[in-house]
Parts: sequence; structure tokens; C-alpha cells
Amino acid sequence: MNWIKKLFAKKMPFAKQQPLINNKIVSPLKNLNIASEALAYKFTDATTRIAAFGDIHGRVDLLLRLAPALDRLAEDTERSLIEIYLGDYVDRGANSKGVIDYLIARNSLTNRKIICLAGNHEQMMVAALNNDDEFKKWLDFGGQSTLLSYGVSPNHASKDISRKRAEFIKAIPQNHIDFLQTLPTSYHHAEFYFAHAGIHPKKPLSAQKDEDLLWIRNPFLNSFADFGVTVVHGHTPGQKPVFRPNRIGIDTGAYRTGVLTCLVITSKKISVIDTGQQGLKEL
Repeated sequence: MNWIKKLFAKKMPFAKQQPLINNKIVSPLKNLNIASEALAYKFTDATTRIAAFGDIHGRVDLLLRLAPALDRLAEDTERSLIEIYLGDYVDRGANSKGVIDYLIARNSLTNRKIICLAGNHEQMMVAALNNDDEFKKWLDFGGQSTLLSYGVSPNHASKDISRKRAEFIKAIPQNHIDFLQTLPTSYHHAEFYFAHAGIHPKKPLSAQKDEDLLWIRNPFLNSFADFGVTVVHGHTPGQKPVFRPNRIGIDTGAYRTGVLTCLVITSKKISVIDTGQQGLKEL
């Protein structure tokens, strides 16, 4: 079997960087759009299908491209659908307002459950509404594109932060503020745990702090500890989803690459749907 592993490694450069999962290599992509299996992850809820999304950053156009596939998944009478959005809906991309409108509308759907988690960019945006210093930090961290999406020009913002912040507060709908202020920072279902950035590897799930759930990188990314769950996260972008024994990373830099990744979890398999350049391949 060694020659098979070598063959996979040659055709999939990322295979060299990813450890084996229970001595199994994640199978090569059938095309650029779908990873067909990650067999070792345990998910015992046979009545549920989960569809989890990586960082969106203003790319509502990509969400709209994936929506028909989700609608078909929701028609499955054997499994109820949970859509989980892992945060970072705003900033950098062109239509943050459109993303928030889309997510609020998703909550009105009755044939599935919608979970929208906070990302670090939502945390900064909420802080920016209440404080001039935080508003300036947010603008420097990608918030200018969000201002534009609400019809507020970021030009000369640094010269009159208070006035520009007041313009933004006037422009943003109250239901958007309510949505952003009430986002949870994690979601736990069966053997899977969802958070924007990850978890602190040395703390139990019950003791996780928002700072880590929204911002953590290396201590979590470099850990091979058994968390007792598989953590699904975004925050740290990569060219492809990252499969590790204890975590799955699905931030594929959508605002920059045009590739928004959706991880689909059932008790039988784990699959990936994305908006890659070769067109959609849906489950």
C-alpha cells in the first residue's frame, strides 16, 4: 500500500502536510470542487445533516451560488438539515450588507435550522459602533468595504472619525445591529464542535473563552490533542480544506479566491461543496 500513499502524495501536495486519519488518507479530489470522503470522523446522529460554511467576507454572490444545493439537501426526509455559518460575514469583500441580509432571511426558513456564529470581524464591527477608537481600528482591519456596502464613503474617515461613525450608525438597519450583537460564539452537536477560529487546546469545552473562539491560531492549529470532539473552524485561510484528526478547517479565502467552502456532515460520510472555478459539483 505504500506505493498508493506515494501516488496520492504526488498528485495532492497537501497530502504531504496532513497527517493520516486513523491510517487513512483523505481521498483525492474527484475534481477541484468536492472531496468525497473523510472516513474516520465519528458522527452518530443519523437523523441530521450539517452544512457548515467557512469565512464569507462580503461574498454574498458565492452564498447565492450554493443556495440551490442546500435547498435540495433540505428536501431529504430522512435527515433534518442544520446550516452553520462560522462567522466573518463582513469586511474585505464587496457586499457585507448583502451577506447580513441573506443570513437574516435564512432564519425565516422553516425546513431547516440556521446557526450563525460570530467571527472576529463581527466582534470588531460591533465594537466600532460604540467607540471612535474601535471604529478606526475596524476601518484599518477591512471595515472600509463594509462601510461602502451600507452606502457610506470611507474617504477622509480618519480626519473625522466621530462624524463617519455617526453616518454608519444611521445607515445600518437596526435588525442588522440586533443580528450582530446576539451571535453566539460556538455550537456543539453530537461529536462535532463549531467555532470561528478554534478552541484553546488546554481547556475543556465548557471553559472556552470568546477571545480564543474568535481569534486563536497557533496553539490550536498546531495541536494534535484529542479534544473529545472534532472542531470545525474557519479564520485561518488555506488553498483547500484542512483535515486533521481533531479538526477540520474550511476557510478557503472566499473574498480573494472566489472559493467558498461548505462542509457537509452525515453519519455516513463527510463531503465538501465549494464554488471553485471548475463549476459546482453538488451532493
